[in-house]
Amino acid sequence: MAESKLILNLNKQLCNDEEELIGLYKRIGFDGFFSTSNMVKNLKKLKKAADKENMFFQSVHAPFNMAAHLWRNDKIAAEKGLNELVSCAESCSDISVPLMIVHPYIGFDKMPPNETGVENYGRLINRAETLGVTVVFENLEREEFLILLMERFKNNKNVGFCWDTGHQMCYNGKTDLISLFGDRLKCVHLNDNLGVRNESGEITPSDDLHFLPFDGIADWNYIAEKLKKHSFTDTLVFELKINGDTDTAKEYASMGVEAYLEKAYERACRVRDLVSER
Repeated sequence: MAESKLILNLNKQLCNDEEELIGLYKRIGFDGFFSTSNMVKNLKKLKKAADKENMFFQSVHAPFNMAAHLWRNDKIAAEKGLNELVSCAESCSDISVPLMIVHPYIGFDKMPPNETGVENYGRLINRAETLGVTVVFENLEREEFLILLMERFKNNKNVGFCWDTGHQMCYNGKTDLISLFGDRLKCVHLNDNLGVRNESGEITPSDDLHFLPFDGIADWNYIAEKLKKHSFTDTLVFELKINGDTDTAKEYASMGVEAYLEKAYERACRVRDLVSER
């Protein structure tokens, strides 16, 4: 088994200069990164920096603040949200990064999935296909939106699944999404958290902590076994942040940037070791 590539999100909490951050990731030991920017001008700069450092530019995370718009009957808002995603797909194509990570929905309201959203996401998928871009839907709150899109577009070769391990624990604990869609896995976002912390069981965004692996309650042996089962071991993508007011987040914030990244790399290597075990 070839050694897994270790990928880390560009995190402006650590450094506003993303080009500098790419060089630092390289020195720490990471093999590549993904970006949350969808602006082609900025992405071209990042691609140039990646090529200079011989780093793998793995994916672009599409903007998601208007994800719910695509499901609503407000045609102006829906078109605005769709155009934002199409623009991101075009930017991916411009820099030859073929994976675009997309949130199917955002929010905790009670609006049900509907044909309007399916039609709008279908337009995105069709445009992305002409651009050579794969639309990778990530598990979030309201997983029923993800499930509907994955079902409706199951025959589209440029549609895949991104399994976020933290989201699985704090948003999707009752639904085994990796078993449902593991055969269409195109990306993982590996991170840890403390699960749903509210005693009432209420799910809120505050639980999406994006801790380093092994600093929360995730079962990393289970995660590794799932990745091996679905033969997804070559590229391990870590999406780590310094979120919330937990003691762990405060500890991260108190570290220097290099110390935090060195710790992140050590944890990533531990996950890689688990994935490599036979």
